[in-house]
Parts: sequence; C-alpha cells; structure tokens
Amino acid sequence: MALFDIFSKRRAFLPIYEQAWAAIRPHVMPEPAGEDEAAARLALFYLASILYSTVYQSCVAAGMTTSSAYSMARGHLAKSPFEEELRLAVDAIFLAEEESRERRYADLLQATVARIVTTLAAGRPLEAAAVKAELLELSRFFTAIDFGRDGLYPPLPA
Repeated sequence: MALFDIFSKRRAFLPIYEQAWAAIRPHVMPEPAGEDEAAARLALFYLASILYSTVYQSCVAAGMTTSSAYSMARGHLAKSPFEEELRLAVDAIFLAEEESRERRYADLLQATVARIVTTLAAGRPLEAAAVKAELLELSRFFTAIDFGRDGLYPPLPA
C-alpha cells in the first residue's frame, strides 16, 4: 500500500521537496569543525535530521500517508552519503520516548520544517530571512541540549 502511495504521489512530492530543500539547505550546512571530530559528527547529525524531516514533511504536503512519508524519509537517508550509524541515530530520535530530549528535538524539528514546507507548498513566498530565523531557533535548541555527547541512543558514530 505504501509503495502505491509513494509512486502515485511522487510527482507532487518532488517539486515540493526541491523547493523546500533549496530554501532550507543554505541555512543548515555544517560549519567546518577543524580538528574536533565529535563536533563534525554532531553537525552531520543535525544536517541529516533536517534532511529527513524535509523529505517527511514534503511527502505529507504532497498527500502521502505518514507511513509512506516515513518510508520515503528513511529511504532518502539510506541513499545519502551519511554513515549507517548516523542514519540510525536520526531514525532513533523519531522513535524516542515521549518526554525525552530526543523526542522534544524531533517534535520541534518536525514543527519547524512543517511550517516552512506547508508555506512553500501553498505557493506563498517565504523570505530567506524567515527560513533562517526558524532554523536558528531550532539550532539553538539543538545546541542547548548538547545532543550526542552524553548518551544519544543509538550513539553517534565514533
């Protein structure tokens, strides 16, 4: 059923995703981490989580079921150059317990990206400054909870 849903709505999904990712990507590229490998992994985790959410929300905006959107987002991450452990860590935040910090981040991430995607999908213009402000707030939350440094499950790849 999900496969039919994905293929029947792929044409609607693609332009939404491309427009959303074009608006989001310039504001989420990881900054060079220099010698700090842990910071580099954390920056990639942040980027991968936003990529996942952008695919998921674009699928929902295209009319796919949440199950199909989940499959598409996981499949998109699987095709990405991210290591498997990183993909598993991203997937884990969406399956985390209700009151956990991972789940709070996942909820904020989904809400933030959903606002951007639905605005663009509705054909309303969205200023780059507005996208940057939304993602800056998400970044502040991400940084404040010090993700991955003390027990994100599964842990970020070493």
